[in-house]
Amino acid sequence: MTLEEFKSLCEIYGADLSRWPEAYHQQAAELSTESSQLRHILNEAAMLDALLASHEVAGADHILFERIVASAQKPTSLWQQLTSLMDIRFAGLGLASAMAGAFCFSMWLGSMHMPSDNAESVGSITEYVDFGNDWI
Repeated sequence: MTLEEFKSLCEIYGADLSRWPEAYHQQAAELSTESSQLRHILNEAAMLDALLASHEVAGADHILFERIVASAQKPTSLWQQLTSLMDIRFAGLGLASAMAGAFCFSMWLGSMHMPSDNAESVGSITEYVDFGNDWI
């Protein structure tokens, strides 16, 4: 185990070696007794663990709790729910109308009879539509 691995494990799991993965228990214990630098890293991690363990979370303020509850969204009436559904239906109706129009236009365009010099040959659409000089 390298110094960086040991330091990383201390940052992740803390100074208590029993919280480390079992694969590292014996190796970390042996290395920490042999090296003063590793003992120093463990001591710093132990101080951080003690600091974090001493922290207490304050209880919620009753006035703040009441303000949060009062500002919560009120249940909507049945009429408000129905009008919001009507908005969604109108949006869907507009989309359906646009799709139907596009379908009808494509059917009309496909049914157009294009003039041809030869009855057997059918020209491509580029022969009948002027795209201008930019496209050629």
